[in-house]
Amino acid sequence: AIRELFDLRTIDASQGAIPKDLDILLIAHPLGLNDQALYAIDQFVMAGGRALIFVDPYSEVTARSRRQGQSAGETFASSTIDKLLKAWGVTVVTDHVIADYQAAQQVNTGQGTNQRIIRYLVWLQMAAENLNPSDVVTSNLGPMMFANAGTIRSLTNSITKVTPLITTSKQAMRMDANIIRFGPAPDRLLELFKADGKTHMIAARLSGAVKSAFPDGPPKNKGGEQNKTAGPDDGKHLTQSSKDIALIVVADSDLLHDQFWLRKQNLFGQSSIVPISANADFLINALDNLSGSTDLINLRSRGKSDRPFTVIEAMRLEAERKFLAEERKLKKTLAKGKERIAELETR
Repeated sequence: AIRELFDLRTIDASQGAIPKDLDILLIAHPLGLNDQALYAIDQFVMAGGRALIFVDPYSEVTARSRRQGQSAGETFASSTIDKLLKAWGVTVVTDHVIADYQAAQQVNTGQGTNQRIIRYLVWLQMAAENLNPSDVVTSNLGPMMFANAGTIRSLTNSITKVTPLITTSKQAMRMDANIIRFGPAPDRLLELFKADGKTHMIAARLSGAVKSAFPDGPPKNKGGEQNKTAGPDDGKHLTQSSKDIALIVVADSDLLHDQFWLRKQNLFGQSSIVPISANADFLINALDNLSGSTDLINLRSRGKSDRPFTVIEAMRLEAERKFLAEERKLKKTLAKGKERIAELETR
């Protein structure tokens, strides 16, 4: 979809510089970037370059490839460029994922007669109430799907303007990423879940003046000397942004993969692929907006509204919560009963 609308090319930033003729930098699940690459990104942004960044505390797709014996692996399930993000006013840590009871997708769990449908708290479907209606990138956008997303937090005393684009409901909670590192654990997540009553940012727009993440100049090479070839073509190191930055940061990369926005359908013997979420629309909207164009955004977003019966939905969620609370009580009572029986049998 991107290649149909943009001139897309892959670049190697490991030498410390990004071509001047590049309009927008798209960074998706950055793995193992060295200081030279980070410096190149930093100086691109300081010089007024725009960027769309997808980092991920735990990539479902990457982790699954390891479990299936492919080469990517657990080591590369987490990605971050927090050294840069902190200099630009925010942080996305990799030790937790966000759970949202209200936005959680329902999944099948168990086998045979024990199979049941429950909420998987870290697989989220973000509807209209989670999307910023005042921002051109997310206004009138249809539901989006996320998996094991992180959260974006503004740093104290930061002067960067942080505009939330996608946020959780207040029925959300940050949860330790280790819970899901060895595979899906929907029951365990439900047992540990306790909403913190706060909304959390999953995607945000950053703007304003910022300082470089490399205040002392280019990083040193292996010989301990500064790499003079790194940075802008004119060799001038920028300690702060030459103009207000224009960045969009998303704390998830799985949303870019086909399985989270496409489904294959077979109708009357004909196979077709149809979108099931607005993930691709969000991506193109963000690139369009960062490129300075909004002409196609409204056309692309129109007609993909989601109008749930909010009162009924709230009643259903409350009924589910009461049922889960009662289920937990019954499980505890059953466990105590079994312990008592075991005690009596040993006498």
